[in-house]
Amino acid sequence: MLAIFYGGYYYCDFIPVPASLDLATRLAFTLRCLFPAVVVLAFFIVSVGMKRVSTGALNPLGNKEHLVQVHKNILTNTVEQFLVFAVCSLTLATYLETSTEMKLIPLYTVAFVAGRVLFRIGYVISPQYRAFGMHLNFGSTGFVLAKLCQLGPSYGYYPEPKKTVVVVVYENDVDAAHACFHDLGIKVVRGHRFLGGFIGDEEQMKRFVDEKVKDWMSHVLKLAKAAEHYPQAAYAALSKSMQFEWSFLQHVIPNCSASFLCLRDQINAIFWPAILDGGVSASELSLFTLPARLGGMGINDPVDSAGIAFSTSRTCTKKIVDAIKGHEEFCVSDHNNQMHEAKKQQKVALNTSQQSTLASIMTSLSGDKKHAVKRAVENKASIWLTVIPASHHHFDLSPTEFRDALALRYHRPFLKVPAECDGCGDKFTFQHALDCRKGGLVTQRHNEVKDALGDLASKV
Repeated sequence: MLAIFYGGYYYCDFIPVPASLDLATRLAFTLRCLFPAVVVLAFFIVSVGMKRVSTGALNPLGNKEHLVQVHKNILTNTVEQFLVFAVCSLTLATYLETSTEMKLIPLYTVAFVAGRVLFRIGYVISPQYRAFGMHLNFGSTGFVLAKLCQLGPSYGYYPEPKKTVVVVVYENDVDAAHACFHDLGIKVVRGHRFLGGFIGDEEQMKRFVDEKVKDWMSHVLKLAKAAEHYPQAAYAALSKSMQFEWSFLQHVIPNCSASFLCLRDQINAIFWPAILDGGVSASELSLFTLPARLGGMGINDPVDSAGIAFSTSRTCTKKIVDAIKGHEEFCVSDHNNQMHEAKKQQKVALNTSQQSTLASIMTSLSGDKKHAVKRAVENKASIWLTVIPASHHHFDLSPTEFRDALALRYHRPFLKVPAECDGCGDKFTFQHALDCRKGGLVTQRHNEVKDALGDLASKV
């Protein structure tokens, strides 16, 4: 590869370059040099079609697709390499100012075409023989990047290849990629974080997810500690923020449910007891995963949500994926309709599943607990649980107020209450606290309503 560039650069004076070297001429010359690469790409497209005809694999959804898989892989890789090749060629052309330097453009084209042809020949014989062609393409691209690093600073462009990461799909190609890019300091890996998710090797992807889950588990521990004194704020942080962090990850990474088992166990064993300041039954833990409108607490089970999240995300992006693969033309309206329909179906399926879960839980609850949950669902008495505890709106509750409200919602025992009423001496219960005319809250409730109405009236 280096022999092609250095030999052609210094000894091939017969390579035709334009006499005028203004920017428009350089770009036009580069576009013409791209044509041989387009011819190779077109040939590979035709070869896939001919292979389909010769093998009878005309239906991409049929059972003969494996017969054309090699040719499809060659075409897919060539499209990817062509995009890199075209961008690098056009970018390099904007920095070349002499006729000698402009010879790099056709030399780069020769290296690309030769690499693609050798890649195809090797791949058809055996996948392991494609390495030389891949090395030729990697090497030529690395040479162009090195040239950009050399010429760019004089134009105010400072490439930083050390910040670039090349993700190599096949392990056999790692050494070739290292050999091509080691001089530039480009990092060659089998997998890497990408837009909040991960692409590449499955084992590295699992390690990435495990590290993220471990980090979230440490945050859950901190929230559980904070819940001792600020249960409403800790609950709001988990339900309104943190659970959406792992929800995003579950939308972009497949088959990660098992990694969230330890997180679910920690939420059940540490977080909920800290919020309620007491033990939690298995039925209550299942109930808490339901949305507030169905009597739950709105914190999803991270294990169950993983599979649903990814399948929904995949269905929503189907039109984009098919367009990238070349199966169909991309249409914004079709994509929007696909997303809307997928979300609608997922919402219906999720609601059906949640209703079934609620019915199953209700059968396992005692009479008083069942009545309390039923009252919360039918009377839609859950808005207070979903608001942000903002103090300037007086939505923040003290630890006792928040836990007492949950005790009422799920018919749990009240904490830190006297055995007898301080007004009349009768046994102290919740109902007695509301009804007792000597030491109860009859007057206080009246005054709270009066003060609330007065406050609203003052703002009119």
